[in-house]
Amino acid sequence: MVLSDLWWNRIISAVQHFNLLKEYLSNEMNILLFCKSKFPWKNTLYTKLKIELGDITAIKSIHLIRNKSGIAPGKLILENLCSSETQANFWPGQSYAEFFADAKDITLNNMFVWVEDISTKDDASKWIEFVNIYNNLSKTHNKDGKRAVFILECSGNFSFESKSECLATIDITPNDFDRHMFCIMNTSEINCSYLLKQYISELAFNFGGNNIELCGKLVLEGLALLENPPFIYKKVCGNSFSVGDIKTKSDMEIKSDIIISQVKIIFPVLEQKRQMLIKKYNNEIKKALPIKNSIDEIVNEPYELELSALLLITNKNKVVMSPVDKELLRLCRNIRNKIAHNEILLSNEIKSILE
Repeated sequence: MVLSDLWWNRIISAVQHFNLLKEYLSNEMNILLFCKSKFPWKNTLYTKLKIELGDITAIKSIHLIRNKSGIAPGKLILENLCSSETQANFWPGQSYAEFFADAKDITLNNMFVWVEDISTKDDASKWIEFVNIYNNLSKTHNKDGKRAVFILECSGNFSFESKSECLATIDITPNDFDRHMFCIMNTSEINCSYLLKQYISELAFNFGGNNIELCGKLVLEGLALLENPPFIYKKVCGNSFSVGDIKTKSDMEIKSDIIISQVKIIFPVLEQKRQMLIKKYNNEIKKALPIKNSIDEIVNEPYELELSALLLITNKNKVVMSPVDKELLRLCRNIRNKIAHNEILLSNEIKSILE
């Protein structure tokens, strides 16, 4: 499935947001559509909404208008969504909101107006103020009840409270749960174990952050992301046309994301294998105890043994393991030490423990 379709048709919160958006617009409610990160696959959402609104109402149609800082909202609407005849009827002494509220039989009254690229708090405040005034004046000036309905698309790392009664707020910022679900769902066609899919998914999740389009593009790189995470991350970010403008992370940030992925996915697997080996050789291990661990503490119970201590008594032949198990123990100890010292594992090391 195409990434954009998967997001807007399968991810729970995205589907809920779309249904809420459609419901509000069907009831002719103005909407503040907010996203703290890059707006995910807006064209897909816009097209889907346009089709489904067409099935609900034959009266209103949806139209895009781009916000421009420094230009009044009413002026943008007049110049971009109104006929030359309507523009000629506007007099500068009148407010735009009042002019639109008074106007009869203009095409604006039959529009859902989607205002895109509102990226600052000041611009958002101006649009909210305009919609408030226009909405209130329409109730008293426009007797037939016809008016435009606005969708204010705001994105950016700013916050504000809209206490407007005529604007419903929908925050579509992707949350961690949905980003995790989206990443793991897109690993389904990668030919590898489930644990490796989890690791690839975790790399994409950490690299992509709140940019869900970037997360999706990274997951689709599949095993290549596992083999060389820094190179693939920089390559995908270089194709900025596909994921929007991105500030590429520093090498230190990239390393940190990889270390976090290793700790979250590989550490628990190492613990499972440690406990599996102790359970398998429990009787032999008991005979070798007590011993001192790496910090001179006395260890009396098998399950208290760390990987290094377990390998030590195995190397001293106090516990005899099969060659396969002993090699697994050595591998686990080496990988654990690398992760503990913030080292990046080689892809063959990751495969050997997660396959």
